[in-house]
Amino acid sequence: MKKYWKVLSAIALATILVTACGSGEVDQKTGSGDQTGYETPSEKDGNEVVINKDVVSTHLQFSDGYYTFSLENVTDKDVDLTFSSSQEYEYQIKDASGSAVYTYSMDKMFLQQIIEKTLTPTEGYVINVDVEAFSTLQPGTYTLEIWSVALEADGLSEEIEFTLEEVGNNIEGTFVGQIDNNSVEIIDAKGSIQWHSV
Repeated sequence: MKKYWKVLSAIALATILVTACGSGEVDQKTGSGDQTGYETPSEKDGNEVVINKDVVSTHLQFSDGYYTFSLENVTDKDVDLTFSSSQEYEYQIKDASGSAVYTYSMDKMFLQQIIEKTLTPTEGYVINVDVEAFSTLQPGTYTLEIWSVALEADGLSEEIEFTLEEVGNNIEGTFVGQIDNNSVEIIDAKGSIQWHSV
C-alpha cells in the first residue's frame, strides 16, 4: 500500500512540475508579457496602427449629474479600437501643484481579455465615467485628465479643471445633481462647475 501512494505521489508531483514550467515565450498578439496598454507610440512596433485626434475626436461632457467620455470616428473609414482588458479609460486627478492625488485604476481590478470595438464613420462611442473618487478629495482646485487606454490610442484625452469647496449654509448657484452619497455638483453665478462635499 505504501508503494502505491509513493508511485501516485511521484506521478502527481511530476504532473505539477511539468504543468508549472512554461517555455518562457510570450505571445505578443494576446497582450501578455510586457504589454500594458500604456505604451507610448515609440514603444509600439512598426506594424501597429496609431490613432490620434485626427482620426478619433474626444469629448468630456457633464449631463444629468454624470460625466461621459466619448470617442467619435471623424474619418470616412472604419476605425478599430483594441482594449487589453475591460478597462476602457484611465483618469488622474491632479492637485493645484500638478501632483497626482488619485488614479482611477489604482484601486480597481479589470477583467483581462482582448476587447475590440469598431467605430464606423461618424459613429460615436460613449463611456460613463466613474467619479466616485471625487467625494474623497479635500476642498481645492483640481485637474481631471482622462484618456482612452485602447492599444492604438495616441493622445485621445481630455482635461478639465474643477474646484471643490466646503459646503456652507449659503451656497449660491444652480443645483445640477448628486455625484454620489457625499457630493453634489453646482453651477455658480460665473457658470463654473463646482463639486461640494456634504
